[in-house]
Amino acid sequence: SALTEAASLTQVRNQVRGDSIDGADLLDSYTSVMLDLSSAIDLAQQAANPQPSAVPAAELNILFQADLAATERDAALAEIADDPAKAQTEYKAAEQDLGVADWSSGWLQQFVPSGDFAQFDAIHNTAQQVTIDQFEDAADNAFLTGNTTQMSQLAAFSRSVSDAALTLGQSRSAMETSITEGVVGRAQHSASVAAWTAVVLVVVAILLLIGLVLLSVMIRHSVARPVLRLTRAATRIATVAEQDLQKVADDDSAGLEGNAPELEHVGISTRDEIGDLAESFNRLQETAVRVLERQVLIRRNTAEMFGNVGRRIYNLTGR
Repeated sequence: SALTEAASLTQVRNQVRGDSIDGADLLDSYTSVMLDLSSAIDLAQQAANPQPSAVPAAELNILFQADLAATERDAALAEIADDPAKAQTEYKAAEQDLGVADWSSGWLQQFVPSGDFAQFDAIHNTAQQVTIDQFEDAADNAFLTGNTTQMSQLAAFSRSVSDAALTLGQSRSAMETSITEGVVGRAQHSASVAAWTAVVLVVVAILLLIGLVLLSVMIRHSVARPVLRLTRAATRIATVAEQDLQKVADDDSAGLEGNAPELEHVGISTRDEIGDLAESFNRLQETAVRVLERQVLIRRNTAEMFGNVGRRIYNLTGR
């Protein structure tokens, strides 16, 4: 809708070329289009959004407000210079626009980078701006005193004020384009940095997840393997003990030969609770082996004793 309204300015331009439009109507036409375009872009709402995009939106919103108010002020003063009789209405509009422009300029100085504000402020130091300000001072005196003579003398500034307003408008247009391109460039750079940061964070999160999975597997293996080894060793001890008990239950000639079984030493390199358990288990194995060795030795001694007794009885019987 706003772009359609902007396209309709072609008719307004034709009226300007044909000198068939009043200056106030011309100003109202362009002001209406600029306000509608500003409303369509809706930078104010974007600037109020607590997102990173609010920073460039706020800068552009303040910049456009200040520039629009300054342009409308220059146009109103040019209208007064063209027709001093309109000073009663246009002077108030010019003063209101000046207040908005000054307020926006103050915010702009505090908010935007110094380089951007330097471009904006450079326009206020031009000879054209001095011409506009001097004319405004003359209009102030004429309007506040109500001196009709001074009012009529304002028409002498018509050409110089109009030329100054036109030149300032062109300068502001170039300034807006330059600052806007810079703001958009910084916003795009920030968006690119944010995107790459998000990618890096996702990659780091995935790597951390993989690392956690590998760490959990390593921890599980570091716990499970020693426990399995201890379990196998315990099974071997139980098997050996069961076989030894079976030998005891057999006749005296069984199991007299051979040595005590050799049990595998469980080697655990860790110094944690599992390592302590393995050390205790190895001591248990050593104790069990010594018990088995003692059993074998006792059984051998007993067998030898009965053998000696038998031989003595045999000898005595022979005698």
